[in-house]
Amino acid sequence: MRNTRNTKAVSVFLAVSVILSAAAIYYSMRTEKYERYITHLSDRAFSDIITSVNAVATSLDKMQYATEGRYMNTLAANVWRESMGAKAALSLLPLSDVELDETQKFISQSGAYAYSILQRGADGGTQDNISQLSDRADELTGKLWEVKTRLNNGEIDFTMLRDGEDVSAVSDMESGISDIETDFPEMGALIYDGPFSDHIELMEPLFLENKPDVEVDIALGNAQVFTGNGNLKYSHDMGGKLPCYVFTGDGISVHVTKQGGYVLEMTKNHVASALNLTPEEGVAKAREFLENNGYHNMAESYYQVFAGEVTANFCYTDNGIKVYPDLIKVTVSLDDGTVTGFESQGFIMSHRDRTLQRPKIALAEAMDELDDDLEVLENAMAIVPTDGKNEVFCYEFLCKTEDEQRLLVYVDAMSGEEENMLILIEDETGTLTM
Repeated sequence: MRNTRNTKAVSVFLAVSVILSAAAIYYSMRTEKYERYITHLSDRAFSDIITSVNAVATSLDKMQYATEGRYMNTLAANVWRESMGAKAALSLLPLSDVELDETQKFISQSGAYAYSILQRGADGGTQDNISQLSDRADELTGKLWEVKTRLNNGEIDFTMLRDGEDVSAVSDMESGISDIETDFPEMGALIYDGPFSDHIELMEPLFLENKPDVEVDIALGNAQVFTGNGNLKYSHDMGGKLPCYVFTGDGISVHVTKQGGYVLEMTKNHVASALNLTPEEGVAKAREFLENNGYHNMAESYYQVFAGEVTANFCYTDNGIKVYPDLIKVTVSLDDGTVTGFESQGFIMSHRDRTLQRPKIALAEAMDELDDDLEVLENAMAIVPTDGKNEVFCYEFLCKTEDEQRLLVYVDAMSGEEENMLILIEDETGTLTM
């Protein structure tokens, strides 16, 4: 009997041990899953803060050279909206023991000041205030990116603030975040896809209007002529707003629109062995490629060099007027001039015959709308898109600030109001805009 009781006791003990072990494993797994979720949420919130603060900095920078009117209000609205986004993302971070009073104060001040401009308009002290906010936003953006780099490298982690077990780790994390408050270094962040290209996703393909659908064999012939490669074969169909036939062969992929039979996109596998061409020579090759394929009156806008290739943006010109919505991008390898990329979505979405009115505002009147601190280097006429899918006929002014920063400022040729502004970032890789 005693042996039986002992055996039962051991069995119960083992069963309880198994249950407790299983429970420990289960809750450990749940805890790890929860930790991963919180870490992901915190990282995402921190990335959102960077995006919003960078957008605030860009709009404030432009506001320094904008005059009173619709465009100034547009920039102020951007600052107010992005400030609210940054505050919301900041509230999601597990920073209960970390003081970020100055950062929160700056974000709130930026939004509040921008909102005051929307309500009451600019006052005599606007430019000085905006300049101070702009400098602070640039510094804050740089410091945020510094902390983000440490997060990406695994040097610090948001779990350190929650666990609190490793005193030195917590200290590193707290100091990394708290350093945002002071001693901001400079660091930029750019997003580039050519000037005035974001609007094209919202439009209908105007160039294809009333054009008939083509059979797959016709589209294949167009692709072969376009690339000069007779080995292309049909691969598959592609849906979406611009349904296409896709053809491949010899490392080439070509998308041809079912309606009209135009090449929408082409990519070619090609590794540059050496840089034998200058970026300017590569752009000339791109322009020649467009001419050979029937795209005339295309003017180079800006280009960017990356990984041995130059990607040039071209816009259509109508009697010398730049039509920025009608955009085509061509990529050329700088070793032998091979065209490795082509994308005509902007052109296909926007190109059509346009009837332009004569400007109601003279060039001299448009120039008077510019900030006094801007030196005009060049001027031209241009059509630019708006967020509302419309187009505006503008004077385009290439300007320089007192600190040698170059800007493109657009003044409505019909109303005389500032319509848009682009900051140009120029280096050895080309020209970026923001």
